[in-house]
Amino acid sequence: MGLSAIVKGSCAGGMLGPVLFGSVIDRSCLLWERKCDGSTGTCVYYDNHEMAWLMFAVCVCCKVLSTVFGLVAWRLNETHKKRSVTTTIVIVVSSENGQVG
Repeated sequence: MGLSAIVKGSCAGGMLGPVLFGSVIDRSCLLWERKCDGSTGTCVYYDNHEMAWLMFAVCVCCKVLSTVFGLVAWRLNETHKKRSVTTTIVIVVSSENGQVG
C-alpha cells in the first residue's frame, strides 16, 4: 500500500508541474515559428515581463494551496489526537470502577 501511494503521488506530482509551467511558457509567447507544412514550431520571441508575472502567480498559488492543505491536515490530526486521548481516559476510568468497557 505504501509503495503504490508513493508511485501514484510521484506520477501525479511529477506530471502536473511540467504541464503547468509549460502552459505558462506557451502563453507568454509572442511569435511562433512557422514550418513549411503550415504547422507551428517553437517559440521565437517571448514576452519576458508577462512570463515573469505568470510564473510568480503560479508559484504563489501553489504555495497558498500547499499552506492551506497543510493547515487542514494539521487541524484534522489535532482533532484525531483529542478524540484518541478522550477515548483512552474513558476506558481507564471505567476499568477502575470494576467495569470493563
